[in-house]
Amino acid sequence: KNLDSAGSWGYRFPYLPSVELHSVAHGNNEFVMVGSDATILATKNGGNGSFTLLKSPAPGSYRKINYVNGHFLLSGINDFPSGCEDKVPSCVSYISKDARSWTESPISFTGDVAYSLSHGFWVGINKNQNKYFISSDGTTWEQHNFPDKLVAIDIEFGNNRFLVIGKDEKSTGLYVLISNEMGTSWSKKKPRGWGLNSNGALGYALKTNLFISSAAHPNVTVSNDGEQWFTVHKAKEQLLDIKCSSTSKRCVGISKHWIIESNDGGETWKESIEIVSLNHKSNTQVFTSIGVNSASSSKQVESDDETFLVTADRGIVYRSRGYGKWLNVGAPLETAAIDLSSLTFSTKDNIFISTAESESDALFSEDSKSWKMISGVPNIYSIASSTTQGYLSVVYEDWEKAKPSIYHSNDGKKWNKVLTLDVQTIIFDIKFINNKFIIVGEQKTSATTKVGFIIFSSDGVNFDNYPLENILHSITYSISNKKYFAGGVDGIYESSDSDLQNWENLYKTVTESGLDKCVSIAAGSSTQKSNILAICSYEQYEKYIVSSNDGGVTWEEYESPCKNHVRAVAYCDILYYATYQDLFFLTGKGENYAGGALYSSSSGGNTWNVVNMPYKVGVRDFVIGKGDITLLSRYGSILSVGVNEITYTEIKARVKMDYSDYNYKSDDSSSMVLYIVLSILACVVGVALLGIVLFAAIYIIKRKRNPEFV
Repeated sequence: KNLDSAGSWGYRFPYLPSVELHSVAHGNNEFVMVGSDATILATKNGGNGSFTLLKSPAPGSYRKINYVNGHFLLSGINDFPSGCEDKVPSCVSYISKDARSWTESPISFTGDVAYSLSHGFWVGINKNQNKYFISSDGTTWEQHNFPDKLVAIDIEFGNNRFLVIGKDEKSTGLYVLISNEMGTSWSKKKPRGWGLNSNGALGYALKTNLFISSAAHPNVTVSNDGEQWFTVHKAKEQLLDIKCSSTSKRCVGISKHWIIESNDGGETWKESIEIVSLNHKSNTQVFTSIGVNSASSSKQVESDDETFLVTADRGIVYRSRGYGKWLNVGAPLETAAIDLSSLTFSTKDNIFISTAESESDALFSEDSKSWKMISGVPNIYSIASSTTQGYLSVVYEDWEKAKPSIYHSNDGKKWNKVLTLDVQTIIFDIKFINNKFIIVGEQKTSATTKVGFIIFSSDGVNFDNYPLENILHSITYSISNKKYFAGGVDGIYESSDSDLQNWENLYKTVTESGLDKCVSIAAGSSTQKSNILAICSYEQYEKYIVSSNDGGVTWEEYESPCKNHVRAVAYCDILYYATYQDLFFLTGKGENYAGGALYSSSSGGNTWNVVNMPYKVGVRDFVIGKGDITLLSRYGSILSVGVNEITYTEIKARVKMDYSDYNYKSDDSSSMVLYIVLSILACVVGVALLGIVLFAAIYIIKRKRNPEFV
């Protein structure tokens, strides 16, 4: 049912991306919906399972889409609810005639656009900003500012005037701004009851010439002129969006949990359907939108031509083709509700497993494309598979206490608890290396003290737990010199002990701020058996690569290839070595800056291939089977592509790190001693010179008074 328009890349589960859908618009005879994780969906018949997943022009969270004069305007590409600011370079907009080929636009709208029927021009707003824009063609726009530093929330046109709901900088309640026909002159009014709210939606019913507002929540109010408002309904929740048909008297409003409707142009309303809320990320910030096709020339399935679409979270889309008739045509509730958190590939069983952090569900696949769901699985945080001893997983049964348990399974379906950690613990890595499971992380031993630890088990049931002087974040094994390597706080560590209790800090990060650490490390095999790569960070955010081409004897620092990927360098921290393909892969978390960043290297990081990713998703987890790359997106959807079907656009040679932009304090003891000694000498010399000057002055004065003075 999901038409994949991006070649061999495809969403495998759910069949619609499991994301918040923020906005929907109708144009060019289709609905287009946008949302988190650079998601763009299109449907020509109002859903019913027929959705086309479109390519993403840029990574980010797509906040708003409008259709203006034959063009889709895609805006708010960032995680800034208040809208795009000039100081944010990655907050850009795009324009397209078909929602498939996009070009960058200098104008960004994070709010609605209203059209003047009488004069044929558009006015667009940036939500929660003082700016508004006027255009006669929908492509070139002239910027203006609202009076009295008011910021806009919503806009509509009707009865030869523009209406804007706005608020001032002091947040003393809501105002209505009423413009002349040209949108260049505005008057400010404060309707009764609007002073108690800080948000509100605005709609306009053409057939009854009524403006409709939720600014006086809980009341839904209507007005002919924007000055006098009358209550027509008391809603259960404040409406977040209101849309009316231009060919009938039907209007629809949506709140966090309810869809309400009017069949008489906004004069009376009723609650029609309670929305199932599946938002696992936030219970307070809700993104919903209404799209309406009022002028469709093609006959729809049911009796009328009008189709309303309401977007909700987790890929859920409600469709209505008649008053009181609503159907979820988006992601099925049973699949949209799953919040996937981890991904693994078992070389033993040749299967993929994806598990959920907050539900007792797991998914299995033999080819990374078709997934089957099973229940009764613990809420798994991370998982490792072995070739001989089944699977081991980390389960946080109580996140507030942060005391995880370890579970074991022979087949990935039935799990048994085998270990409980009784202190506050963060587990950074779990792997199966050299016939044993290895777990590393940190434990909180007091209010201010954290120590490292390592746990290993040869059978997945019995464990050895040792404290470490250093906190390790990631572990790997080099077959070229038969040693373990780990990335952690203050650099890279090496161990050849069978019990892994003794680790040598063989490479220390250059800076001394105390925030430096290596978060991911991987060693190659086959033709890359001497190559070891690690992702490290300066000042917590600036990621770079530390590489060794001689099995860990010498190390060099290079810029991350993500550096040119829209600030993705801060989030590219997933390093993976694919045994079957003999390739290193680098990708990253964070949809805004690292979405769509995927690189591969066959030369130990000396050069990087840029992998074409049509969907600019942030990555939560990443595995490679015998022939497939499989991604778990930030929002819990599974995508995959055949390794042989990957295409590349360019090759990046590695660039050595340049520290000229960094000013770090040094704690070198010898330098400090030298500084203190020189300071003391300077003081002594200064005092001596001052004494000489004073002595000379006294001598001269006395000689003048008494020439015989010696």
